Amino acid sequence: MDFNWDKKQRELYSQTYDFAQKELGEQVVHEGPVSPFPLQKWKACGQFGLMGLSIPQEYGGMGLDALTSAHIFEAFGKSCPDRGLLFAAAAHLFAVAMPIVEFGTPKLKQYVLPHLASGKWIGANAITEPDAGSDLFSLQSEADRKGDGYLLNGKKSFVTNGPIADIVVAYAFTNRKMGYLGISGFIVEKDTAGMVLGDAFGKAGLHAAQAG
Repeated sequence: MDFNWDKKQRELYSQTYDFAQKELGEQVVHEGPVSPFPLQKWKACGQFGLMGLSIPQEYGGMGLDALTSAHIFEAFGKSCPDRGLLFAAAAHLFAVAMPIVEFGTPKLKQYVLPHLASGKWIGANAITEPDAGSDLFSLQSEADRKGDGYLLNGKKSFVTNGPIADIVVAYAFTNRKMGYLGISGFIVEKDTAGMVLGDAFGKAGLHAAQAG
Protein backbone atom coordinates (compact mmCIF):
# COMPACT_ATOMS: atom_id res chain seq x y z
CA MET A 1 0.00 0.00 0.00
CA ASP A 2 1.34 3.41 -0.99
CA PHE A 3 1.27 5.85 1.94
CA ASN A 4 2.65 8.75 -0.09
CA TRP A 5 -0.06 11.36 -0.47
CA ASP A 6 -0.85 12.71 -3.92
CA LYS A 7 -1.68 16.32 -4.73
CA LYS A 8 -5.44 15.90 -4.31
CA GLN A 9 -5.04 14.21 -0.92
CA ARG A 10 -2.68 16.92 0.32
CA GLU A 11 -5.12 19.62 -0.82
CA LEU A 12 -8.05 17.93 0.92
CA TYR A 13 -5.97 17.61 4.08
CA SER A 14 -5.08 21.29 4.02
CA GLN A 15 -8.64 22.38 3.26
CA THR A 16 -10.02 20.24 6.08
CA TYR A 17 -7.45 21.52 8.55
CA ASP A 18 -8.29 25.14 7.64
CA PHE A 19 -12.04 24.50 7.82
CA ALA A 20 -11.90 22.86 11.25
CA GLN A 21 -9.57 25.53 12.59
CA LYS A 22 -11.84 28.32 11.35
CA GLU A 23 -15.28 26.84 12.03
CA LEU A 24 -14.60 24.51 14.96
CA GLY A 25 -11.41 25.82 16.47
CA GLU A 26 -12.61 27.97 19.35
CA GLN A 27 -11.69 26.83 22.82
CA VAL A 28 -14.12 24.23 24.15
CA VAL A 29 -15.37 24.64 27.72
CA HIS A 30 -17.25 21.66 29.14
CA GLU A 31 -19.50 22.62 32.02
CA GLY A 32 -20.20 19.05 33.07
CA PRO A 33 -19.96 15.39 32.09
CA VAL A 34 -22.64 15.99 29.44
CA SER A 35 -21.86 19.00 27.24
CA PRO A 36 -23.46 18.47 23.80
CA PHE A 37 -21.81 20.03 20.77
CA PRO A 38 -23.86 22.75 19.04
CA LEU A 39 -25.88 21.30 16.17
CA GLN A 40 -24.68 24.09 13.88
CA LYS A 41 -21.18 22.62 14.15
CA TRP A 42 -22.52 19.25 13.04
CA LYS A 43 -24.32 20.83 10.11
CA ALA A 44 -21.20 22.79 9.15
CA CYS A 45 -19.24 19.54 9.04
CA GLY A 46 -21.95 18.05 6.84
CA GLN A 47 -21.91 20.98 4.44
CA PHE A 48 -18.13 20.73 4.17
CA GLY A 49 -18.38 17.02 3.37
CA LEU A 50 -16.95 15.42 6.51
CA MET A 51 -20.08 13.40 7.20
CA GLY A 52 -19.93 11.73 3.80
CA LEU A 53 -16.24 11.29 3.03
CA SER A 54 -16.47 7.62 2.05
CA ILE A 55 -20.13 7.59 0.99
CA PRO A 56 -20.40 7.18 -2.82
CA GLN A 57 -21.01 10.34 -4.80
CA GLU A 58 -24.28 9.02 -6.17
CA TYR A 59 -25.65 9.23 -2.63
CA GLY A 60 -24.32 12.69 -1.86
CA GLY A 61 -20.92 11.73 -0.45
CA MET A 62 -17.39 12.42 -1.66
CA GLY A 63 -16.66 8.83 -2.64
CA LEU A 64 -13.19 8.77 -1.07
CA ASP A 65 -11.27 5.57 -0.40
CA ALA A 66 -10.56 4.37 3.15
CA LEU A 67 -6.99 5.65 3.30
CA THR A 68 -7.91 9.13 2.08
CA SER A 69 -10.85 9.27 4.50
CA ALA A 70 -8.53 8.40 7.39
CA HIS A 71 -6.08 11.09 6.22
CA ILE A 72 -8.85 13.71 6.18
CA PHE A 73 -10.06 12.67 9.63
CA GLU A 74 -6.53 13.18 10.90
CA ALA A 75 -6.67 16.79 9.71
CA PHE A 76 -10.13 17.11 11.25
CA GLY A 77 -8.81 15.87 14.59
CA LYS A 78 -5.66 18.00 14.54
CA SER A 79 -7.50 21.30 14.28
CA CYS A 80 -10.78 20.51 16.07
CA PRO A 81 -10.31 20.86 19.84
CA ASP A 82 -13.63 19.13 20.59
CA ARG A 83 -12.76 15.44 20.55
CA GLY A 84 -16.37 14.61 21.37
CA LEU A 85 -17.55 16.09 18.07
CA LEU A 86 -14.80 14.21 16.26
CA PHE A 87 -15.77 10.93 17.93
CA ALA A 88 -19.47 11.45 17.18
CA ALA A 89 -18.75 12.18 13.51
CA ALA A 90 -16.56 9.08 13.20
CA ALA A 91 -19.28 6.89 14.74
CA HIS A 92 -21.85 8.41 12.38
CA LEU A 93 -19.80 7.80 9.23
CA PHE A 94 -17.94 4.59 9.90
CA ALA A 95 -20.34 2.67 12.15
CA VAL A 96 -23.64 3.79 10.61
CA ALA A 97 -23.28 5.06 7.05
CA MET A 98 -20.65 2.62 5.82
CA PRO A 99 -22.46 -0.59 6.88
CA ILE A 100 -25.43 0.73 4.91
CA VAL A 101 -23.15 1.48 1.94
CA GLU A 102 -21.78 -2.07 2.06
CA PHE A 103 -24.92 -4.07 2.85
CA GLY A 104 -28.02 -1.93 2.30
CA THR A 105 -30.45 -2.43 -0.54
CA PRO A 106 -30.43 0.17 -3.35
CA LYS A 107 -33.76 1.53 -2.13
CA LEU A 108 -32.50 1.85 1.45
CA LYS A 109 -29.28 3.55 0.34
CA GLN A 110 -31.19 6.08 -1.74
CA TYR A 111 -33.49 6.88 1.18
CA VAL A 112 -30.93 7.08 4.00
CA LEU A 113 -27.45 7.93 2.73
CA PRO A 114 -28.06 11.44 1.29
CA HIS A 115 -29.41 12.55 4.69
CA LEU A 116 -26.40 11.07 6.50
CA ALA A 117 -23.88 12.49 4.04
CA SER A 118 -25.29 16.00 4.33
CA GLY A 119 -25.45 15.92 8.12
CA LYS A 120 -29.21 16.46 8.03
CA TRP A 121 -29.58 13.22 9.94
CA ILE A 122 -27.49 11.96 12.84
CA GLY A 123 -26.79 8.24 12.92
CA ALA A 124 -26.09 5.91 15.84
CA ASN A 125 -24.83 2.32 16.02
CA ALA A 126 -26.67 0.22 18.62
CA ILE A 127 -24.95 -3.10 19.22
CA THR A 128 -23.68 -2.92 22.83
CA GLU A 129 -26.11 -4.00 25.53
CA PRO A 130 -26.06 -3.79 29.34
CA ASP A 131 -24.80 -7.40 29.47
CA ALA A 132 -23.17 -7.67 26.04
CA GLY A 133 -20.22 -5.54 25.06
CA SER A 134 -17.36 -7.18 23.21
CA ASP A 135 -19.04 -10.59 23.56
CA LEU A 136 -21.65 -10.25 20.83
CA PHE A 137 -22.85 -13.81 21.33
CA SER A 138 -24.38 -12.54 24.56
CA LEU A 139 -26.77 -10.22 22.73
CA GLN A 140 -30.29 -10.51 24.10
CA SER A 141 -32.01 -8.45 21.41
CA GLU A 142 -34.13 -10.47 19.04
CA ALA A 143 -35.98 -9.72 15.82
CA ASP A 144 -39.06 -11.73 14.89
CA ARG A 145 -40.45 -11.75 11.38
CA LYS A 146 -43.89 -10.13 11.21
CA GLY A 147 -45.31 -10.06 7.69
CA ASP A 148 -43.13 -7.83 5.55
CA GLY A 149 -41.15 -6.51 8.50
CA TYR A 150 -39.59 -7.40 11.83
CA LEU A 151 -40.49 -6.79 15.44
CA LEU A 152 -37.39 -5.89 17.46
CA ASN A 153 -37.26 -6.48 21.19
CA GLY A 154 -34.25 -5.45 23.25
CA LYS A 155 -32.28 -2.80 25.08
CA LYS A 156 -29.03 -1.14 24.01
CA SER A 157 -26.45 0.81 25.98
CA PHE A 158 -23.39 3.01 25.38
CA VAL A 159 -24.86 4.13 22.06
CA THR A 160 -22.84 7.06 20.75
CA ASN A 161 -25.21 9.71 19.32
CA GLY A 162 -28.11 7.66 20.69
CA PRO A 163 -29.95 10.47 22.50
CA ILE A 164 -29.97 12.68 19.38
CA ALA A 165 -30.07 10.07 16.61
CA ASP A 166 -32.44 10.32 13.67
CA ILE A 167 -31.73 6.74 12.68
CA VAL A 168 -30.16 3.83 14.52
CA VAL A 169 -28.44 0.77 13.10
CA ALA A 170 -29.59 -1.83 15.63
CA TYR A 171 -28.33 -5.40 15.79
CA ALA A 172 -30.39 -8.37 16.93
CA PHE A 173 -30.57 -12.13 16.57
CA THR A 174 -32.88 -13.44 13.87
CA ASN A 175 -31.69 -17.04 14.27
CA ARG A 176 -29.62 -18.05 17.31
CA LYS A 177 -28.91 -21.50 15.86
CA MET A 178 -26.72 -19.87 13.21
CA GLY A 179 -24.38 -18.23 15.71
CA TYR A 180 -22.90 -14.90 14.57
CA LEU A 181 -24.41 -15.51 11.12
CA GLY A 182 -27.80 -15.23 12.80
CA ILE A 183 -27.22 -11.60 13.84
CA SER A 184 -28.77 -8.99 11.54
CA GLY A 185 -28.67 -5.21 11.32
CA PHE A 186 -31.82 -3.10 11.16
CA ILE A 187 -32.43 0.55 10.35
CA VAL A 188 -34.75 2.05 12.96
CA GLU A 189 -35.97 5.63 12.66
CA LYS A 190 -36.38 7.71 15.79
CA ASP A 191 -40.17 7.98 15.48
CA THR A 192 -40.69 4.22 15.16
CA ALA A 193 -43.44 3.01 17.47
CA GLY A 194 -42.06 1.47 20.64
CA MET A 195 -38.59 2.98 20.30
CA VAL A 196 -37.37 4.97 23.30
CA LEU A 197 -34.19 7.06 23.14
CA GLY A 198 -32.58 7.32 26.56
CA ASP A 199 -31.07 10.46 28.05
CA ALA A 200 -27.35 11.11 27.71
CA PHE A 201 -25.21 9.95 30.61
CA GLY A 202 -22.01 11.44 31.94
CA LYS A 203 -18.59 10.11 30.93
CA ALA A 204 -15.00 10.70 32.00
CA GLY A 205 -14.21 12.27 28.62
CA LEU A 206 -15.59 12.99 25.15
CA HIS A 207 -18.29 15.04 26.89
CA ALA A 208 -19.72 16.48 23.66
CA ALA A 209 -20.40 13.02 22.19
CA GLN A 210 -23.73 12.10 23.70
CA ALA A 211 -24.16 8.45 24.61
CA GLY A 212 -27.21 6.78 26.06
